[in-house]
Amino acid sequence: MAAALARRTGGALSALLLLLLLYAAWSIAAPLPWVRLVIVLPVVLAALQPRHALLVLAGLGPVIGALGGFFGAPFPLREALILATLTGWSLRVGLVRFRTPLLPADLSWPVICATTVVLASMAVEMSGQWALLGPAAFRETVVYTLQHGLLLDRHGVRGLESGVIYLEGLGVFAATVAACTARRAFAVQVARMAVIGGAGAAALNLQRIGVAALASASPLERLRELLATVRVSIQYPDVNAAGSYFALMFFPAGALALHAGALRRVLWLTLAVVIFAAAWLTGSRAAVASILVVSLLSTLAGVYTGRRGVIRTVAALVLILVLAAAFLALFPNRVIGAATPIAVQIRLEMARVSLDLLAQHPFFGVGVGGFYEASGPLLAGSHFYPRENAHNNALQILAELGVAGFAAFTWLLWRAGRRIVTAAGFGDAPAIGGAAAGLVAFGLTAMLGHPLLTPEVSHVFWLVLGLACGSVPLPGSEPAVRSARKAGTLLAALVLAFLPWRFRAESATLDLEHIRYGVSRWAVDEEGMRYQTFTDRVTLFAPTSARAVDIPLRLEDGSAPVAMEIRFRNRVADRVIVTSSGWHTYRLVIPAGRNDPPYVPVQIRVSDGTGVTARLGRTVPR
Repeated sequence: MAAALARRTGGALSALLLLLLLYAAWSIAAPLPWVRLVIVLPVVLAALQPRHALLVLAGLGPVIGALGGFFGAPFPLREALILATLTGWSLRVGLVRFRTPLLPADLSWPVICATTVVLASMAVEMSGQWALLGPAAFRETVVYTLQHGLLLDRHGVRGLESGVIYLEGLGVFAATVAACTARRAFAVQVARMAVIGGAGAAALNLQRIGVAALASASPLERLRELLATVRVSIQYPDVNAAGSYFALMFFPAGALALHAGALRRVLWLTLAVVIFAAAWLTGSRAAVASILVVSLLSTLAGVYTGRRGVIRTVAALVLILVLAAAFLALFPNRVIGAATPIAVQIRLEMARVSLDLLAQHPFFGVGVGGFYEASGPLLAGSHFYPRENAHNNALQILAELGVAGFAAFTWLLWRAGRRIVTAAGFGDAPAIGGAAAGLVAFGLTAMLGHPLLTPEVSHVFWLVLGLACGSVPLPGSEPAVRSARKAGTLLAALVLAFLPWRFRAESATLDLEHIRYGVSRWAVDEEGMRYQTFTDRVTLFAPTSARAVDIPLRLEDGSAPVAMEIRFRNRVADRVIVTSSGWHTYRLVIPAGRNDPPYVPVQIRVSDGTGVTARLGRTVPR
């Protein structure tokens, strides 16, 4: 009863938040009725027929972003489709009474823990930005982001972009597992639709380079030149992440081709070739190499018995060797060349940075999405980047979310892998076996890049992982269920219990010396004094390491003298008279020996509230 109540409450709250976001998207899409249909139809379909909604998401998701851009959609349609599908699914969870748990216990508790870790990290990151921007500016930024449904600009709120990517991925994973667990045949249908969507995305890339070649006076020469010099990815800004995506989708397509009838085999084989060609066009060495390596291992692991099977195996091995030779000789982003040692050095350096960040913040990391900025001081003097991501998704998660977050996600992936190995059944479910092989290839590329930082790629990864591990019901024993519940409850409780300490630690790391709330931009007066203006009140921060702080104050020319109130440590420290005839420097004495944070707020308020405009100069610690 308690679990059902918690599930329905969580579903209702999630649906309410998502509906608010979709309402914002609905308002933005007012001039384009067809975009409003893209928002509404997935909500209704997911609420009434969640399996059909997942099929639409799997097949249409990879191409809808490019189509939306072509037809002038006001925001990324892929993101809108994800939010709409999760909204309908959340409504169903909140309103419908289910006889059985939505997720198996061995997956539900890792999902809960990973979600808790991400939400807690987002809260800590936002608390830091609240201190840096000030309450009013932070509120305006958050309201603007919500009013645009998280679809246009969520980079203004620190931690929001990466946190939302994780949460959307976990939501897609949970919805896919819930839909596939009860009906294994449906998992195969989702895999087929995902392959069709992947082939559609690949065809758009092939079409782009084909059009560029045909526009030249010598199409064949131009095509050879483009193949040797250009890396193509229409849908994804990160070409390496695009390569990881196509490596993921190649194997379900290949498995369907190997186990289909003659006519369908030609169709699936064509789609597999198109996907492989798109992976090649991305210029990602890791993607193409992972396809070749996993293909070789899959072929050796699945050797057929009988003369016909041996012939097929030998033919497959010969083809893989031919492609490997072509990869080494012809691939534009050469495996053997001057760029390879540099790529290795970059990844070794970023691994060092990741471990250094982990050493500084071992338990909860530098914050979700915080790796890029946090890497800056550790890359001082680097020949490659002033700041950068980890080039390794595992190290990225470890450095950003710490041991707690890494444990939660590792637990989830471990349980998913156990289910895939135990229950996928490579022999009688080729699409699921192909999905498992694709996940292995994707994992290899993720060790050399960060494809999960690209939302469109992350969504597909979690969907494929969900259909692969949810393809067969795998009930656990009662002791195993109890152990998962205890471990999950303990980890989530620890993450929440440490939140107050993390808020204080975050505020202690912020450099607030030059942060001021309620002031204008900097200006310079006729005497060369730099100043900012404020009306009624202003908040600045004094470093507690100083003995005193000099605060220059002056009114705008022509203003009558006013009294100003100086508040420090939540009490009135002094009152001063400020005029427009010259600068008045007030010295605020900071008592030593107190257990204060590095910076303490100082509020300056006009006592009579006349709305006078005052100037605040550069403060000087003493």
